[in-house]
Amino acid sequence: MKKFTLFIVVILIGLHTNGQDLKQLMKTGDSLINQKIYDKAATVYKNLVSNILNGKIKVNDDQWRIILFNAGMSGHKSGELETIVKYNNMYYGSKGEKLSEKVDFLNAFGAKFIYSYCSYVRGGTKSIVIDGCSINEKKYVVWYGSDNWYVQAFDECETYKPIAFQNSRLYELFSSSLNQLLKENITDLKMYNSHSLRYEFEFYSKSDKVIKDFDDADITAFKPGSRELTTLKERNVFDAYERNLKSKMTLLQKLSQSLIVKYKDTLSSIPERQKIGQL
Repeated sequence: MKKFTLFIVVILIGLHTNGQDLKQLMKTGDSLINQKIYDKAATVYKNLVSNILNGKIKVNDDQWRIILFNAGMSGHKSGELETIVKYNNMYYGSKGEKLSEKVDFLNAFGAKFIYSYCSYVRGGTKSIVIDGCSINEKKYVVWYGSDNWYVQAFDECETYKPIAFQNSRLYELFSSSLNQLLKENITDLKMYNSHSLRYEFEFYSKSDKVIKDFDDADITAFKPGSRELTTLKERNVFDAYERNLKSKMTLLQKLSQSLIVKYKDTLSSIPERQKIGQL
């Protein structure tokens, strides 16, 4: 019986490659799920999604949601965790604004300074949400325009709105030291461990993108007499450590983190929650 089922799957995948008989392919996938042959069902739905994304098959929104849901579910049942994340996130977050689209929009409309900021833990485990969206990382786009700084969060799952803030120190930093920010590198002091916090910045222009990343330990001011300072001196990197602390990138990280905290607090504030249900 299993050989016969596999034979049908192979034939149908071939048909689907030619863009034929969408309903039959979905029916076959559903049948395999009902028979608990999840690995074969996952193969059917993976190929179906691929051909939809390649423009070989056209589907309406309802069909697209069903196909993505079944692709994620069959991946879950067959133990493919990456499949769950990929297709469930497409299912729950496919209509939100994407970070790259926002950057293109801001460049087109002449935003003065644009960068993104995120922090993550080295070796951090991914949070898998069954029948939901799994947020692996959240990035914040920050830009300047109309005498304000704006912050907007992006992840694979939800859409967040931009919020305006005043921040004269951030403006002064970009106005006076943008070239230094783009050229400056934080020295890797090798002080991190498997669970260290790491930061990543991306600076955007119409023609280029510059990426800077470093560990929290590279810009942390350790207490006098601490074991960390002793280690830095023993490794002959104490001078590099002091340069890191005085760098413009360290200042940018501190100003950015403060701005992100204000953004999160504003999104969760009572005035913002009172807007729920309003157009």
